[in-house]
Amino acid sequence: MSGNRILSSAIRMSMAASVRGVATIPSGSRVAAVGVAFRSRDATGKTLRGNAVHSHSGSCRCCSSTSSYSRGDCAAPSTGYNEMAESAKPGADEIYTSKHFEVQPGQVHDLLRRHDIEFRETADGISVKNCPFCHPINNKRENQWKLSINSAKGMFMCHRCSAKGGWWTLRNKLYSLAGNEMSSQGSGGFSMGIEANPLGGSYERRGGSVMISGEEQEKWVNVLKDSAALQHYMQQVRGLKPEVLEKYAVGGANFPFLTEGRRVHKLCFTFPMIDESGSVVRAKIRSMEDKSSQMLHPKGGKWGLFGLHTVPESAKEIILTEGEFDAMAAYQATGVPAVSLPNGANSLPVELLPSLERFEKIYLWMDDDHVGREGAQAFVKKLGIRRCYLVKTRGGTDVGPKDANDALREGVDMKALLEKAGPAPNHAIVQFRDMILEIYDEVKNPKRVAGTQFDSLKGLNSTLKGHRRGELTVVSGHTGVGKTTIMGQISLDLCMKGVRTLWGSFEINNVRMAKTLLGQFYYMKTGRYLRPKDIDSLETFEELCAEFESLPLYFMKFYGSCPVPKVIETMEYANYLLDTTHFVLDNLQFMLSGQARGTRKFDLQDEAIIEFRKFATSNNSHISLVMHPRKEQDDELLSTSSISGTAKATQEADNILLVQRGERHPFLDIRKNRYDGGVGSVPLAFDPESKVFNELPSSALEQNSLMKFSGREFPNPRRGQFTKTGAFPKGQSFFAATEQMPNSEKKANEQLSNLFDFTETPSSIGRAAQARKKNGDEKPPVSK
Repeated sequence: MSGNRILSSAIRMSMAASVRGVATIPSGSRVAAVGVAFRSRDATGKTLRGNAVHSHSGSCRCCSSTSSYSRGDCAAPSTGYNEMAESAKPGADEIYTSKHFEVQPGQVHDLLRRHDIEFRETADGISVKNCPFCHPINNKRENQWKLSINSAKGMFMCHRCSAKGGWWTLRNKLYSLAGNEMSSQGSGGFSMGIEANPLGGSYERRGGSVMISGEEQEKWVNVLKDSAALQHYMQQVRGLKPEVLEKYAVGGANFPFLTEGRRVHKLCFTFPMIDESGSVVRAKIRSMEDKSSQMLHPKGGKWGLFGLHTVPESAKEIILTEGEFDAMAAYQATGVPAVSLPNGANSLPVELLPSLERFEKIYLWMDDDHVGREGAQAFVKKLGIRRCYLVKTRGGTDVGPKDANDALREGVDMKALLEKAGPAPNHAIVQFRDMILEIYDEVKNPKRVAGTQFDSLKGLNSTLKGHRRGELTVVSGHTGVGKTTIMGQISLDLCMKGVRTLWGSFEINNVRMAKTLLGQFYYMKTGRYLRPKDIDSLETFEELCAEFESLPLYFMKFYGSCPVPKVIETMEYANYLLDTTHFVLDNLQFMLSGQARGTRKFDLQDEAIIEFRKFATSNNSHISLVMHPRKEQDDELLSTSSISGTAKATQEADNILLVQRGERHPFLDIRKNRYDGGVGSVPLAFDPESKVFNELPSSALEQNSLMKFSGREFPNPRRGQFTKTGAFPKGQSFFAATEQMPNSEKKANEQLSNLFDFTETPSSIGRAAQARKKNGDEKPPVSK
């Protein structure tokens, strides 16, 4: 038997016991390999494999599949699916939608109106006059009103052409009929494979035949058994029992990681991921000493759940955790089957939904912090609100263990925590008590709820406080000042922290945009420029691209003018399929170009902003919208009223960022911050080779004495008040004006002048640049 089919005796016995509802581990057994196929047996001992026969009537997906491991207790209940519920299961060109999924009120109506489809309300839901998927109807009455849609779940079925499916399949089919043939250029190896859907490709395509061999998995398990260091960490630090590690088939190995520009081998744990068929599709690799050193192996593998093979076939409830240690801790303390997500609280891949379909109750045991709660809210939408229960490790307070493994180590009664788990709240109706913990967090720990922190431009943390979901940020600036460039840098910064991002570049094609982002990424990681001589071979370049590919970064394949409904549809797909929470749209004017004339252009822009605002709120996502300003002089500073269009953009925006041109250096001007009102400016220096903005020191800009001069506003770069006509008393330069100040203020201004040359005007800078070019020295002056 090949390595891909090796099954350990422990796993076989565990699976057989699981079918009988007994989650036991054979005493003294040795885990060899978690093979590519886990087979189970029914109560009579007969192996369930391939086309297994179940006790319910009707067909089900696992009965018709050819997978090597078929579950004895399939997704369908014993009474069988009704036709619509059955239709929600995806075919080759469909998108999986759980039968527990519920659409928002009015969402089906909005979709049909958007596509100009006539419909009427019925006792059972919605009936469509002319099915858009049928062959010619010819206006015959007997051919009409055949398409029925469940208005609560979005499932549909036509009794004439037999078209059927779930909510996302319905949307995809309608979108395809509208002639939207687009594909994806996703940097994370993403490809949806759904014909003519906004992002292109197939979410099922990921990984293909790439899997982990039985020999490799067996080797890893043995390394863990023989390693005193790994065993000590698991048992003494994490508090996990050897039999639990054995049951979950945890292993160990040495893997290389890039550290300070060189590859360093580190001792790691291996956590096998199992798909619905029982295959070990890949593994999460995590360093024992450094939590930040982790990766998925092999690259391009499918998604799976850690611990799925341990779940009994008779189980009707399951615990879903952020991390592998938490899953093992929850199982060890409660005896309830527990599995872990591959990406923590950041995402729940659609490919994993079939594995969770059969459970009547799902305990979401995320980290009891702001990020964990946000992740749980997003997962509830996919899994179905009626079967999800939220476990609060801290019991609704701010003290105590953050996650399940911490609770185990601190000796908390975890069974009691599970019993106290409550249903996911319906956010259409919220009581004050439901918000107490979040309000407490806002007051007691403002930094913890302020959002993801920025690393490349730390000055944003003191003004915006962080990047938060559910907000709309408007970014503007003069032509050529670097709006797209700085948004690329900020989006990469967030991506490197796990914020899943979708780029909509309507002005620059994706190849050039990705090239810019790759160069920025290389510089931000290594501090070096991406030059031809540094890429000495295709292999080296592919290695860099592989690292860039690991970022949760995707692209819309739109260029130039594009209707807003099409953009919104794409964003909704990405939010559902990829758990994307940050959307960069660059820019609004190019997106809407040619779609309206005269004053209608401003109405169209307002309508677009309303839609984006609505999307950000309803999907708890952040939209960064780049907008051009009105035509103003290049040497004039912008204000919020400079943004093109009506006041709608500035009213709806939570944050307004203006990329300003200083006399010598650009700066990022934060003009609005709805979160806490903090505004200010971040002085910048632009590196044209890496296309990265570097933040300048701000110590000299913190002097309050610089704010006033002779009873009037003194030019303060932190507030966007650089030198321009009338900034100083008539006939005085910056330095002449400071001569009239006390000595303490003069000293502060000497520090300020080292950062900003207020005596240079744009024209003088241009003349200096021409002189350098004439002398053959094109190198710009170095900032002091």
